[in-house]
Amino acid sequence: MKEKNVKGIIGLCFGLLAIVFAALSMIPMTKLTGMGLNGEVSFFGQINVVFSLCVLVSAVIAIIFGAMSKKDADKPGPRKSGVIIGIIFIIIGLITFGITSSFSAITEYINSDGRTGVIAESVKDNPEQQKQMDDVVKVFKDSVK
Repeated sequence: MKEKNVKGIIGLCFGLLAIVFAALSMIPMTKLTGMGLNGEVSFFGQINVVFSLCVLVSAVIAIIFGAMSKKDADKPGPRKSGVIIGIIFIIIGLITFGITSSFSAITEYINSDGRTGVIAESVKDNPEQQKQMDDVVKVFKDSVK
């Protein structure tokens, strides 16, 4: 019996793990508790950002093990799949990281009642941006009704 291409299998497993983390990163998991929402709505928070980073890490590991598996061309098992999935999910991971980071800032703003965070600092001297954020909060409040 021939040995299996263990590195290729590990690369494929990390590629599949990147897919799972990408799906988890796009599920709103943090309750919005400020500005009168009282935890009735969930949105993107720090856990979503962590899952996005896990997508990137898993994709890089998939590429590394997929590339290392090419040395074992005589052993049966996956060789290219980890590399292909890894490359695709590095791109997807970067996109989800950008989205979840931005939405996490909105969550921080709402949960602190507009007192702390990146958005709070940017809107405190700009009434037009403050009105836009008030409109965002209104959309969340309307979604509860």
